[in-house]
Amino acid sequence: MNISQSIEYIERNLTEALNVDVIAGNAFFSRRHYQLKFAAAVGENVMEYVRKRRLTLAAEDLICTGENIIEIALKYGYETPEGFSRAFKAFHGVTPSDCRKFGLFRSKKLFKELKPMAQLKITADFAEHFGEMSRTLRTLATLAITAERESGVPGNVFSGFSKMTNLLAATTENYAEKLREFCAKERNFGEYSATTTEMIKVSDDAAFTLQFINFNIGLNVARTQEQYRGKLQALADAYTAATVDCAVVQQKFYALVADFMQNAKADIQAELSDRETARYELLSELRRNAAAVSAFVKNAAEQSQIGAFSVIADEIAGLQIDDTDAALFKSQLLSMTAHAELARTPDSKQLIAAAEQISAFAKRLANEHGKIRALNAEIVKLCDLLAVLPPSVKLQEDSLCNTDIFKLYIKLEREKLSRLLTAEQSAELSAVESADALRKFAVTLGARGGALTYLADEWENHR
Repeated sequence: MNISQSIEYIERNLTEALNVDVIAGNAFFSRRHYQLKFAAAVGENVMEYVRKRRLTLAAEDLICTGENIIEIALKYGYETPEGFSRAFKAFHGVTPSDCRKFGLFRSKKLFKELKPMAQLKITADFAEHFGEMSRTLRTLATLAITAERESGVPGNVFSGFSKMTNLLAATTENYAEKLREFCAKERNFGEYSATTTEMIKVSDDAAFTLQFINFNIGLNVARTQEQYRGKLQALADAYTAATVDCAVVQQKFYALVADFMQNAKADIQAELSDRETARYELLSELRRNAAAVSAFVKNAAEQSQIGAFSVIADEIAGLQIDDTDAALFKSQLLSMTAHAELARTPDSKQLIAAAEQISAFAKRLANEHGKIRALNAEIVKLCDLLAVLPPSVKLQEDSLCNTDIFKLYIKLEREKLSRLLTAEQSAELSAVESADALRKFAVTLGARGGALTYLADEWENHR
């Protein structure tokens, strides 16, 4: 069992009793060996990882369920609410009650999809893919040398392809090591997203290079004389199988990444809409409140014939509620001003009530100010998350095997056959526009048309 599979086991059993011996035993490792492998792959010891994941899930439960705090504490292995609260605040920066009160990131799916371990698993699996690809390529490179030697084919064409394969193996292994080092440290969503974009590019390049080598090995096998083809055909088949396997694995990973990013984008946009709606509704309610208070104060001023309160009413009506910092400061200033003016005027029930209304509005604005700032901060954070999402992921087009490329190879083959072709045959080959036409022409050349037949077959397969 590898570490990724062990992490899946941990994730399934976070509400159960877990310790190093239980987890290591499930992975069929000794305690010490497992701890070393886990720390190398994840960048922290296994029980620290379990602690963080339990606290993350506890936050999700606080926000997304109706369970009380004591139930959640017990669920994730804490014996007392006080111990849970201390651990929760140390990890999240807020108490469990504040987490539930403010409802930051309320969407359960967003917690699930954007948790770093989901991205870590994809990245770690990519590293394994590149490592496995490197080992396969080393085997193919050795096979190319052996097949060339044992077949007795003249020249060293296949040795050249062996060198190209070894270079690709070194590239994939170096990148696998880079990803392992990346996974060994704690990363944020933006770093994972940037690395995902890079992984796709490296994977595309590696797949293209392997496809190029495979194509050219097949072409060169087709060029060789019949007596050399036994060992060389086995080599070509091995390269083709590796190319197909690489494409299958690549498609699997791309599907995982695409699904992850699609879900992440949809969830972030839903959360963003939720926050913007909440902010809009809160600001709208405050504007209505300000308008009502202004009208009340204006009416009291007219009845009492105190112009200062009429000015205060106009100032309240003109508050820019969207700028909550400035609105809060000014509302508090207006409240103090109203009480100062009240002290200079004859006793008036209308003005006393007006001053109280202004004070109540200032107090409400102060209470709502923290919520609005929290919403603004969340909106900024969600916009930042959208900005770092990599572009949509899809398998690259089969750029090696398009009509223009096949026509290029036909021209190259025509040059190789130039001494054997008549002027009419050369002109006919130059005019070929389809795989069928190329195959028919190859038949006219007999044994010398093997490479052209190969090109025709590949052209047909990649139409």
